[in-house]
Amino acid sequence: MKDRVLRGEEDWVVFFYTENHVNSTATAPVFVEVAYKYSSEVLYFGVMDACLWQSFCRELKLKPNTWGNQLPVVVRYTRGKEQARLPAPRLGDDLGLRFNHITRKDMVKKLTLEGAPGSSRRVQKDMVKKL
Repeated sequence: MKDRVLRGEEDWVVFFYTENHVNSTATAPVFVEVAYKYSSEVLYFGVMDACLWQSFCRELKLKPNTWGNQLPVVVRYTRGKEQARLPAPRLGDDLGLRFNHITRKDMVKKLTLEGAPGSSRRVQKDMVKKL
């Protein structure tokens, strides 16, 4: 992921989760629905298990633990740079203690996915299979 997302020329939306975190499992179907609708030849979607890749997640200022409430997190990267994060980090919230319920509407609006360039139904269907 580091090479492809953070050093690449493509735009990505990445879902960071842990499989045994209740909010992560609740948000996963919403992420798949959004990925199906908005993926294209210029906007890719991916998932990363934060517990498996803890050191990398720490580099991205994510705390990959199951007892905190920082996960799940959905991040949009534009040409390797973080453009938006949902939920947005709060000042002084080092432990990630916040309510983390991500809806489809929030994801589309706050990650500016509506009207994403290059989306087409045929390409979207092919992209979802890569998740």
